[in-house]
Amino acid sequence: MIGSGQAWITSTCFVSVDAGDAAPQLASNVKELSARVVQALNPKGETLATRPELERMRHISAMRAGFVTLAYVLGSTTFGQRLANPEAALAALPHHGKSPIFLEWATEPGAAPKCVWRTTVTGGVFEDLPGLVPLFATALASGKY
Repeated sequence: MIGSGQAWITSTCFVSVDAGDAAPQLASNVKELSARVVQALNPKGETLATRPELERMRHISAMRAGFVTLAYVLGSTTFGQRLANPEAALAALPHHGKSPIFLEWATEPGAAPKCVWRTTVTGGVFEDLPGLVPLFATALASGKY
């Protein structure tokens, strides 16, 4: 029995293997999963490999590395979901919120080994930020935050 505030989360998983590379795909339903698998096996349009601004990822020397974008942050966080029409705001930005913010985790040896977290904010993010000020100002003025 599911009580108040609880819900079941279901997803469908498929792992495709191509030339030794595994590509796990997750989706909330079979139709969406099928579309993701078709796109992964036969990409048409933009992929991570074709985005020139992500070239830096090929040369990062770190234990783990990744990136986030303003579009991801606005689309996936509670704050972003409370904003009035973030999609329209992103569409009006010079880089549409797709410029990467690189995240790197590395270790450095020594008498006291340490973990280093490096964040690199690219120029496109700084160029997009001023366009988000009205969106944030409206949200803050509304008293939702």
